[in-house]
Amino acid sequence: MKKIFCKITENCLMILLALSILYVSAWADNPVPTNITIWLNGTQIQSDVPPISENDRTLVPFRAIFEAMGAEVSWTEETQTASVTLGEITVETTIDTPTLKKNGIAIALDVPSRLINDRTMVPVRAISEALDALVDWNEDAQQVLITYPIPGLLTTEDSQLLAANRDQIRYEFEQSFLVTEMNQYSNDFSNIFTDNLVKTEKIFSGRWLLLCDQYILSIMDQSSENYAIDDLDTQVLLARIRQTQKEAGLLFEDLYSVSKEKCGGKDIILLTGKGPEKYLLGTIGAITQDTNGIFHLYLLAADMDNRYFFCESTGQARLNYGICQNSKEAFLDFLNKVQNNELPLQSSTPINN
Repeated sequence: MKKIFCKITENCLMILLALSILYVSAWADNPVPTNITIWLNGTQIQSDVPPISENDRTLVPFRAIFEAMGAEVSWTEETQTASVTLGEITVETTIDTPTLKKNGIAIALDVPSRLINDRTMVPVRAISEALDALVDWNEDAQQVLITYPIPGLLTTEDSQLLAANRDQIRYEFEQSFLVTEMNQYSNDFSNIFTDNLVKTEKIFSGRWLLLCDQYILSIMDQSSENYAIDDLDTQVLLARIRQTQKEAGLLFEDLYSVSKEKCGGKDIILLTGKGPEKYLLGTIGAITQDTNGIFHLYLLAADMDNRYFFCESTGQARLNYGICQNSKEAFLDFLNKVQNNELPLQSSTPINN
């Protein structure tokens, strides 16, 4: 199990290190036909048009591939845009445009979609992964291997156990784990106030992933199931971890939203809780950094009587500054006063994870 922990932790750290890397590639003028074949869950997808290769990226006939995955596909002639809807995800790609949109959010492409001989050819990896499918490449056989849906890591019973720990994981993340990580690995968070919002959000979601992994590993260690994941490559492992989170209701984007604000003229990061577990965070939290480079995490936390308190979590203790209305405006007013030393500390409570 120690070996599994090292593998998952190493891969999570690789995610964090990769967040700041931007991949850029030029477009090729002449896409090249190939002998590449496309496989979905072990079955070859047949099409009257073969895949093509451009800048080491495989483009495939749009309709044949994604209808085989069970997706609804459509084509808008006026804008030259292909759309794919699978479950709650809609992906749009426009001919010769170097971005796609996933539920309206733009994602950069290495190679755009092309219109070749009146057929729409789309980058198979980018669109499949946007649909939460797993894509692998067999170099020797020249095969694109698509897996959908992606299986999680845990058995149904163990996945239910992970889901049962959701409240505890959120509590630990909000009350101690996040602020401890920020100050222990401060270099990783040094640009959260200046980076674009997407990159900042990935920093926090990466830390959430690390904490979830600890719980997943603990469940594996105590399970009667013999889990064998050492042979999984990094991409497959990370995709299955994400699916495990999804099955347990632990996807970061479903539980939190991240935004940037100003409070008293200072930059802050707002971390807002979603879903029925809001009482753990109250409704909102704020991250600041003082002149000594120390990060601070402030929370609007609720008690069992549904009263809300403005608190600071130090990682070891929760500092209470008094009852606060459950609103963003009231929270920011408290935050400004606390940062200006205008509110006295009322109590301090040890944090027990």
